[in-house]
Amino acid sequence: MNSGHVPSHSLEHEQVLLGAILIDPSKLDDVREILIAEDFYVPAYAEIFRSMVILDDTSAPIEPFAIGEELKRRGKSGLVGCLAELAAEGLPSQAIRAAETVKGLAEIREIERLTQAINAECREAQPRSVVEFEEFKNRVEQRIFDACERRTHLTIERAGDLVEAARERFAGYARHETPDSTSLIARLAD
Repeated sequence: MNSGHVPSHSLEHEQVLLGAILIDPSKLDDVREILIAEDFYVPAYAEIFRSMVILDDTSAPIEPFAIGEELKRRGKSGLVGCLAELAAEGLPSQAIRAAETVKGLAEIREIERLTQAINAECREAQPRSVVEFEEFKNRVEQRIFDACERRTHLTIERAGDLVEAARERFAGYARHETPDSTSLIARLAD
């Protein structure tokens, strides 16, 4: 990612989703099975969703006044004004689809962050032996598995794609920097 890159997101889907819950609070149960507050790109929307979840967990009504009070209780009173606008954008029939889109885009952002970190590690890696390369490879794989454990919902296929991309990138560096790169590359194929 370069400094001008805007991470993958959809303001419209986030607005439709929150508005749908404001209009039909029964949608929250299904949405909670798909995503968490951290999946929202817009911090204000994450806070509004978090307030909805807190209210739901305490069996309080999921309605604008209660959400506004919860936002105020958590020191987020500046977000109360967003609720009416969000309700106007709500499409309860699209809540699940919007939640899936928000979640998918959150996964893409996590993959982008992880890929950036792996690419930086590949650029800095200077393994001089098979043992050093194995340690490097294990560190990269550990980063991927740690990301999966942080509830990013990376699929095994996506994690495998990241490992493969790191291997390809290292292979490119190894061809230019390490005299015994063919033995290292051969070990990668195993």
